[in-house]
Amino acid sequence: MINGKSLKKTDAFVLEPNTHKYQLKSRTERLDALCKADGVNVSRSIGNSGHWIGCGFIDKTGIENDHHEIIFPFYSLVYVVKGEGEYIDEDQNSHALEPGCLFQRRPGKRHTTIINSHTPWHEYYIDFNTEYYHHLAGLGLIEASTPVYRVSPDQTITETLQSLMDELNSSVESRLPDTALNFVNQVRNLINQSNLHRLKEASGSDGIALSHTEQARIEKSCLDFNRLMDRRIDLKEYCRKNGWGYESFRKAFKRQIGISPGQYIVRIRMDEACRLLRSTPMRISEISAGLGYKSQYEFSNQFKRRFGVFPTRFRDGR
Repeated sequence: MINGKSLKKTDAFVLEPNTHKYQLKSRTERLDALCKADGVNVSRSIGNSGHWIGCGFIDKTGIENDHHEIIFPFYSLVYVVKGEGEYIDEDQNSHALEPGCLFQRRPGKRHTTIINSHTPWHEYYIDFNTEYYHHLAGLGLIEASTPVYRVSPDQTITETLQSLMDELNSSVESRLPDTALNFVNQVRNLINQSNLHRLKEASGSDGIALSHTEQARIEKSCLDFNRLMDRRIDLKEYCRKNGWGYESFRKAFKRQIGISPGQYIVRIRMDEACRLLRSTPMRISEISAGLGYKSQYEFSNQFKRRFGVFPTRFRDGR
């Protein structure tokens, strides 16, 4: 609903490309004018990498049907400054939106956002192209599994996002790589703040006890997995021996590390395999056996799935 008038089905949003990314536009002049009236957007390419970063501010006051069942072709992290609304994720789970919320528009993930048209709505956002997003998510710098975060409403966050927009707008070409790093750092800071906020809410106090308990458990498991990487580890049995519930441990581990315990074990084995291939004359069969694989064939195939080449080619630098 806009200015008391209901939107028709033909008023749905479409995606149109511009120089750096896809610019969200509507099919009605009325909606276009409202979106553009108090909106600011900055978007810049980073060197010759093909990547771009963007940020902006939008006043969407009066818009009710923000985006319905939409799939973004890029990544956007949105911070709600003012307003009330709802985010419906790809599994049709509903998340309330209010000042202090962060929500993710993840590429390839269908979602809906609804705005309460009776309250003012202001938002800041940070954008990355899809390939850059996947790279950052793979490094664990963006937590792709959580669509909506909550932090305490904070004027300093608004000021930081406004500063990012000003920096990107005024940055000379030679400074854009540093600006891109600053963007990633700020995204990580926002996600860390939301995780701390979630711990505080879950514990009902200052969150320290819960945080220390989970952290200690995960740190111990990482040390154990590194020490026992030459063995087959039954994760359910490992949890039983330590007095932990398997499901709660697995979820806490993934939330903290970004991947499951099983994926972590594969990763540290592959890291060790790379070290041995680069710095020792050990045969592939010896490395395979030393890392707990049943066969050289199993090891070589897992190595290729992770790095795209077989161990022998990796060692030869081909």
